[in-house]
Formats: sequence, C-alpha cells, structure tokens
Amino acid sequence: MADSRAKQPPPFALAKTNVLHKLLAADKSPKGSLDAPIAHLVHAINAHDDYVSTSCCSGRLALFAAPPGARRGGRWLLVRHAAVEPDELARALEGVRASASGPRVDGEVCDSLVTFKLEPPILHILCRDVAAAKRLLHAATSAGFRESGIVLSNSSKVMLAIRSTANSLELPVATASQPALVGDGYLAFLAEYANGKYEANLRKIDAMLSAFREACMPACVPCAEEQQHAAGSPSEELEAEKGGGGRGKGEVERGKGRGGRGEGGKGGGEEGNQLEIVEGAAGSPATALSRAPAADGLVAAVAAATATRVKHFINLTNGLEALRALANECGVPRAHIGVVRIQSSHCEVRDVAALLGNLDHSLLLHLALGFRCRVYDFGSRRKRWEGEGLELYVPSAIWWGLEIAKYALARLWELQSWQPPLLHGHDAQAYVDAAISRLPKSLSRKLKYYRAFVATRSLHLEGVFASTSIDGRRDLHAEMAWTEIALDGRPLEGFTQAPATAVNGSPSHGDANDHANDQILPLPTGMTIFDAKKYMMH
Repeated sequence: MADSRAKQPPPFALAKTNVLHKLLAADKSPKGSLDAPIAHLVHAINAHDDYVSTSCCSGRLALFAAPPGARRGGRWLLVRHAAVEPDELARALEGVRASASGPRVDGEVCDSLVTFKLEPPILHILCRDVAAAKRLLHAATSAGFRESGIVLSNSSKVMLAIRSTANSLELPVATASQPALVGDGYLAFLAEYANGKYEANLRKIDAMLSAFREACMPACVPCAEEQQHAAGSPSEELEAEKGGGGRGKGEVERGKGRGGRGEGGKGGGEEGNQLEIVEGAAGSPATALSRAPAADGLVAAVAAATATRVKHFINLTNGLEALRALANECGVPRAHIGVVRIQSSHCEVRDVAALLGNLDHSLLLHLALGFRCRVYDFGSRRKRWEGEGLELYVPSAIWWGLEIAKYALARLWELQSWQPPLLHGHDAQAYVDAAISRLPKSLSRKLKYYRAFVATRSLHLEGVFASTSIDGRRDLHAEMAWTEIALDGRPLEGFTQAPATAVNGSPSHGDANDHANDQILPLPTGMTIFDAKKYMMH
C-alpha cells in the first residue's frame, strides 16, 4: 500500500497554500483589501515558489487620536493610502473636542493627543528557507529598505520583515483641549511635505519590485511559467507587471530543469570521494582581439603551449578538502595549486558584481593565457532539480558562480567562442547580459585589463565538486591548510622548531623543506629584497 505521507505537500508549500486561501477568502485588515500601490509587488512575490506575503501595507498618511493617559486604544481620524490635501486634515481635526472625563493629574484633565503620521511601506514574507530569505533580504536592502531583517522561530518558519524608517513622520498637531494647536498654514506645509515623502515611498516600492525580479525571479521563460502556475496568483496582473519580459529579469532560483553543464546525471552526492567535472565552455575558434601580424606567431605558440596544461585552484573554504587528493592521487605539486574565494553568499543573493569583483587575479591571468583552470569545491546541501529527479551536492560557487563567470569573462574579453550560461538547465543569457551592462566602471576596467593578455580562442573554466560532511568546520579546514600547504603534506618530525637563516638574510624552513619547488634561492642579478627599515627618516 502506498505511503499516504508521500502525497502531502512540504511544510512551506502547505503554509503558502493556507495563506493564499485566507487572502482570497477574507482580508481582516481595517481597510479590508490589498493596498493598490503595493499590489503589484505582492502578486509578484506570491508568484514565486519560495515566498508568500502574510501581511503588508503600502504606507499611509493618517491622523490618530490617542486615548487620555497611557490607556490602549484610540481612533483613526483620517487614513489615506494616497496623497492628502490640507483641507482633509482640517476637516478631520474639527471633530476633536475637550473631554472632561479623562484621568486627572494634579487636578487637571489629561488631554487626548492627536498625531499626524506618515508610515512607510512594510511587508512580512514567509520564506521557504534561510537561503531564500537572504536573497530577498539583499533585494530589499538594495532597494532602500535598510531596516529589513530575518526572523527565525522555533516552529522552523522563516519570516522576512521588509521595512524602513526612512520617509516617516510622527508629529503632534492637536489635543482635545487645543484642537487648533497648529494653524492652517502649517497644515498646508505639512501636507505638501508629507506627500513628497509618500511619493518617495512609492518609488521605493517600485525599486523593490525591480530588485526582487533581478535577485529572485527566474532568468528564463520555462522557470517563470512553472513558478507562476505553482503560485496561484492572478496571472494577468503578474504578466502586466512583467511587461512581457520574463526573460532576463532576474536570476534563476528554483528551476525545474537539469543542473550543471550536461554532466549532472553522475551522482556527485553518492560517494564523498567522487569528483565530477562540470565542463567548461567550448565552441568554434575565434580570436579575442585583433593584433599586429608580428604577434600572431607568438600568440599561436602560447595557445599551443597552454592547450593541454591545467591549473588547479581550490575554492575556500570547503575546497581545501581537495588538496590531499590532488597531491597524492593526481601528483599535482601542492605549490602549484592556487587559491580562490568565490563566496556562496554572493551566489545566494545573486550579486553578480560582487562575484566578479572577487575573482582572483591569478585565475584571470591563467584563463586569459589559455590554461584550463579547474576550481574545486565541496557541497553540503542537496540541490533538488525535480525535472530530472537529481539530488546533487553541487556548491553554489560552481553551479551558479562559475557559470556566470565563464560567460561574463568571455563577453568582456570579446571572445566569440562562448556559450550561454545554463542555470537549472535553462538559458540565462539575457539576465547576465543585463547584469554585465550594469557593472561598475571600475570593475569593468579590472576585468577588461586582461584582454591584452588573451591568447586563447575559448575560455576553459571547469568546476569540480563532491559532497562534504564538514561544512562550517573551520578548525578542520585550518588543519588542512597547515598540513597540506604550509607543511607540504609531510610529517611534523621533519621540521625544525626555529627558522634558520638562508640566502639574502631570509628565513629558511630547514632541510625538510629544502626542495626545488619552494626553496629560497639567490635573487636574480640587480634585484633586492625591500626592507623598509633601511629607509627610515632620522
């Protein structure tokens, strides 16, 4: 008999369904309906597989009469989810009257205080997991909602509060005994001033929608269609907001297709020692830059020399696990293994500029020269792509980071041999093109600097991955760095405790470390080690 539990939706999907049903059944807010200025953003968020809005407000201008003393309650004299006119404020204040029934302090009646409020937009979003919440949080802060934050609970629910204290006001304008605490001239000024801030809040909502699409929405039409059908949100409103441009509006988040670059079917998560290569770009040959005829022979020689050579890079931190296997099983000298840091946090929040800005200069130069560069990393979380039923431990630095880097560098270096980035098996070219066009000029200059060194017809960048069980164990990763890099994989007994002095006054590591790869040799003729102490001013 089939297990009925297998048919139950996952906790988040069930919670999202319940929230949407309640939203359609009855809105329990005082207004009784979704605020029009924020409806397009709410529908877009609810159309995503990983999010659902539990409450929201587009921001409002209001007059609130607090009860006398410290009692709870009060009443709203005026509430507007739009610009307000001075005469509206004046009419609302006409009803304020003195009350003789309030509590007394030193024999005098405590007045009810009337305040004018401008409240900024706020949304509470239930998220599938912390990674999804971080992506949306990045979008919110980039749109100006600086006070946004993630709230975790014991029930495993992940809630994101999108909020900002900017463009808000709270000013006393009347009391029960003094309904004319401010004059008509001030009310006119206050209305104009508050309306300007309210319009700024509306622009911030639009900025939030753009940031959400860029950071969280799919980068391809197939994913967009799947997410839209799964969400149960009004399709006409969502399509109107998309403007027919689902392609290229944002990164893929939860695609349904095949992951990686065509090698995804090999069980990377079955055995921790298996390494799987995600193949680099390949295509028809084309030179990157036009050069003088005299340089053609040299470029051809460089291309031939680097065509079959591989440079190895470990991605900090989990990639340190590959050091011993590379050295002992593959015979790669440890001194020849480079280090890069493609941060998973940049990948999770879809920050293309931060990702490209962190690329190591040694990696960039070797790629430009035509070396096949392999980046090693280890993943701890399964990536489920339901379209193929795969469960791979592919680190986001590889399946997202390297895919973006390969395509972006090929375009910035003007290589004609490139293939579009594939995320979850779908074409993300339009999105990455848009992201490249928005790169800071300083970052574009940094990356384009290497165009002069390009001696290859195509970019060869590969990601190698396996599963790990020690994610987050910095103590173990530090030991790997000490033993595999600093000690070159040799036992402690072979090293002296105190460093000796070698050529040019530089420290030596003793006989155990005296080998050709990293022994300290005499300097070339005419070169000197810089010593700042020799140039001190007296």
